[in-house]
Amino acid sequence: MPQRLFAVADPTSAGLLPSLDGAQAEVRSIARMYAHSDVIARDRATKTAFFLSAPSADVVHFAGHAVARPDYPRLASLEFAGEPTAGGSAELEAADIAAMHFDRTRLVVLAACSTGTGPVHRGEGVITLARPFLIAGAPTVVAALWDIDDAASGTLLGAFHEAYASTGHGAAAMRAAQQHVMATNRPSVWAAFVVIGAPDA
Repeated sequence: MPQRLFAVADPTSAGLLPSLDGAQAEVRSIARMYAHSDVIARDRATKTAFFLSAPSADVVHFAGHAVARPDYPRLASLEFAGEPTAGGSAELEAADIAAMHFDRTRLVVLAACSTGTGPVHRGEGVITLARPFLIAGAPTVVAALWDIDDAASGTLLGAFHEAYASTGHGAAAMRAAQQHVMATNRPSVWAAFVVIGAPDA
């Protein structure tokens, strides 16, 4: 079963993007479900920290902002805090992600808006922010099909991680999480996330 979690919570964006208080609560709750967890949040959530630590985790969870680029999907990005010497925010683009090595990682969860949708390219399929993680070696990615509310999605993702931490089965964990929240949440919440890649990795 997965033991080691690396999670990113609400990277600071120097006022460029709104803070996601629900994302921080979401990650704190999820971190308790794994034997070992490393959480970076706000101004500590830099690209450098992600590059150094994410590939050594069984599970990677990103709870922050994503920027979709429908016209240039390979420039779509996850937003990180600026490096201490640079300030501002930093974009981790799809090409940067694809060049990483997630050989140990079994699951990546992208709790950010529209990370599971993008333009359809002939011969390639849908170009999303999930794809570069698959290219980099992660067998399974959970991504959002549309814009999500950080507070509302936290309940679903908490239930998902609880099931995944005990079974290691992505599709089954998502099904259990959706059933758990279906009675009390709108379809826009429980149907927002999809499992891409190997469903039971």
